[in-house]
Amino acid sequence: MNQVIPTVQALEGGPFGLLEVEELLLRPYKAVSSRVRPADRMVAHTGYLIFARKVESAKSILTGQASDAIQSAGDEADSAETAPDEQPA
Repeated sequence: MNQVIPTVQALEGGPFGLLEVEELLLRPYKAVSSRVRPADRMVAHTGYLIFARKVESAKSILTGQASDAIQSAGDEADSAETAPDEQPA
């Protein structure tokens, strides 16, 4: 479990959310045809799975949308400047 704590802390400090930690136990069974049951002595092995999703903050999403809008406006201005001038006849 000691390795899980710094990993979760690092994920919480970054752009991650929806963190989940699951513990898996491997328990051996006696394979006797008349009676299948767990081994009398349990020397179990434990593993941990950590799941997280990378998330974007609302600020970065809005900044990206604003950047797109500015870029579109700039493209429109550039095309207006390069269009041939029409003069009335």
